[in-house]
Amino acid sequence: MKYLSKIINKADVKLLLLSVIVFFGSCTGSRLHTGEYTIERRGYVEKLKLDSAGQFQYSLFVGLSKRKSFGRWQYIKHRIYITSDTSLAKRNGTAEERKLGDRSDNVKLIKLVDSLVNAPVQGLGFTINDGVRVESDSNGLVYFPGIIHYIHIEYFKRYQFFYSIRNPESDYIEIRLAPINSSEVYFNRERVVVRNLKVKFNNSIYKLSGK
Repeated sequence: MKYLSKIINKADVKLLLLSVIVFFGSCTGSRLHTGEYTIERRGYVEKLKLDSAGQFQYSLFVGLSKRKSFGRWQYIKHRIYITSDTSLAKRNGTAEERKLGDRSDNVKLIKLVDSLVNAPVQGLGFTINDGVRVESDSNGLVYFPGIIHYIHIEYFKRYQFFYSIRNPESDYIEIRLAPINSSEVYFNRERVVVRNLKVKFNNSIYKLSGK
């Protein structure tokens, strides 16, 4: 019985050691390495730089054209989430708040205007606060019952405008959308998957430079 007990104990120890090795091996394989991740092809260079202070920089060069972004990243469960600085989105439009003074209810009025032709933007869907979907009517208007904290407009995946309400008592917000700035891109909690010395982003694999 003692001999059998020793065999069982040895088997348990081996199983425990194997589990520890597999666990730490998987952790090492998914460990984040800060630095610059790159994709390079003929006439095409795409880079995603992650620094130890939680800042990121993104750039894409295709021929003579360039796109860029910058902001902050978070590392959560082997994944990185990047969010651009809101100044990048704000360059695609402007907003003006007003207190109308003649409204007795709590309904806020949002008006979307195309600044290029000074006309209302019809049928444009966007989000208010934590993802509440709304859509502008034929006059470019949205009636929203409740307090508005921020407005996030996104379409064609390239055009984004983000605005935080300055005065909670404002009941009229006019947003004038400007022509898209094609040289800048705004990321809103875009996911980046960590794979040892590589990351996967936008369905492409980036390799860590110098490794």
